[in-house]
Amino acid sequence: MKYPNNRSVIIDSKVSLNAFSRLLATSDVDEQKKELANHVSALKNHIISLSTKGYDDYDKALDFVMMFIPSEPAYIAAMQGDPDLWNFAYDKRILLMNPTNLITSLKLIVDLWKREYQNQNAIEIASRGAKLYDKFVGFVVNMEGLGDSLNKAQVKYDNAFKQLSTGNDNLVLQATRLKDLGLKTKKELTKELENNALNFSLEENVK
Repeated sequence: MKYPNNRSVIIDSKVSLNAFSRLLATSDVDEQKKELANHVSALKNHIISLSTKGYDDYDKALDFVMMFIPSEPAYIAAMQGDPDLWNFAYDKRILLMNPTNLITSLKLIVDLWKREYQNQNAIEIASRGAKLYDKFVGFVVNMEGLGDSLNKAQVKYDNAFKQLSTGNDNLVLQATRLKDLGLKTKKELTKELENNALNFSLEENVK
């Protein structure tokens, strides 16, 4: 039987009920005891046989095999004949199933697998969310670093420009005076820049 993610539940229903049939067919008490013992023995032998086949080791299978006893009376008789039979099977990773509990167990398995799938999705969402948050924090840090770099660049630009046009004998003023001495140039500084440099120099001299 296939379940979500192609996982498998292995159900065996090949158990022999011949001894149980003979048990029902006789009214002799001693014969009934003998056939009940044979019935329990047949179930144990089948349990051992299943456990040695390693069905539970198949890829994507549950770690146990369901051994289905298709007769409710046969199941009850076996439990009465050997109260430890269920534990005997469970220790060998075999679950004894009767018509009453088989469907319920299969539905329970489906529900558990759905919950497992949902949990895996939640874990994946949490993992991706954490990675996204870390990326976002890294982006913000980089943007802050870029802002700091731009601010520092602006300060350096302002300082460099001040060297050009402020202070006594600033570069703009000196270049303008050289030009006034008769340099033949092809390009001109803007009048605004020359005037600002000249005015700043005059203000400094007045101080």
